[in-house]
Amino acid sequence: MFILNQRKAFSCLLISSLFLVLFTSCEKENTDTTNDEIESAISTADLLKLKNLGFEANTAELTNFVLPDGTTESRYLVEGDIALPESYLKSFDVQEEITGEQYSTFNLVTAIRTINVIGISEGRFALPRNSVEGLRRAIDNYNRLGLDIRFTLDFGFNGYQNFDMVVYYNPDERDSRGRLISGGVAGFPSRAGRPNQLIRIYGIGTSSADTNEHVITHEMGHSVGLRHTDWFSRSSCANGQSEGTAGVGAEFIPGTARREDPGSIMNACFGAGVTGEFNRNDITALNFLY
Repeated sequence: MFILNQRKAFSCLLISSLFLVLFTSCEKENTDTTNDEIESAISTADLLKLKNLGFEANTAELTNFVLPDGTTESRYLVEGDIALPESYLKSFDVQEEITGEQYSTFNLVTAIRTINVIGISEGRFALPRNSVEGLRRAIDNYNRLGLDIRFTLDFGFNGYQNFDMVVYYNPDERDSRGRLISGGVAGFPSRAGRPNQLIRIYGIGTSSADTNEHVITHEMGHSVGLRHTDWFSRSSCANGQSEGTAGVGAEFIPGTARREDPGSIMNACFGAGVTGEFNRNDITALNFLY
């Protein structure tokens, strides 16, 4: 989840005339929610399963995930911008921490080769103009690589449930304190090999097309199985810390950097002036996986 934060040293989406307005990509601000309150909402068994699957379970929370038609459903929010439905967790039967699995065994898109994407263009959750352009550019980012998966793009609302990926905009996304926030949230592919379907962005409608491209490309990356490039340190964030070291979802991709990569579009946080384009290591990773 990308959150407006004027105290951090990494800005993401806007520059004000007086000072740099700072954003963190995929990182939440601290709230008044305590670990005890989180644990009261999420069972101990589910927290353990999240941990064993390689997620930062101690920051997990149960949220009401807003859908494109305005209804909500309960999802687990982990690592800031990954929203996991209960069915995702139930698809795994893990009692001990997984350390030897390859990430590509069940967290990549294998069931389909053409991913049909719809950008919501009607109603309250319609994409603003710069978000529409950002989505077009994000689709181009992936298609120009000649991967084994390819994306189509339509705009509309009716029948969005039948699309493989749905990108929409919430103009009133707020944190637990009621403050407007900016960024995006997605999920990982299902164990059955289908891409994450819902990508929600918010608070960036007046930001540049490049910023929208960056956010949407990043969230699409999660939706086809990419984790944060700096998951092990979150070095791109002002208060960086590891997201967890389990092998599932954190397996090294051959040919990419084994160290911090400041130019990666999949870093947890990013700075102002982003172009929304993949760097060399991003391209290497996608070509290895697809």
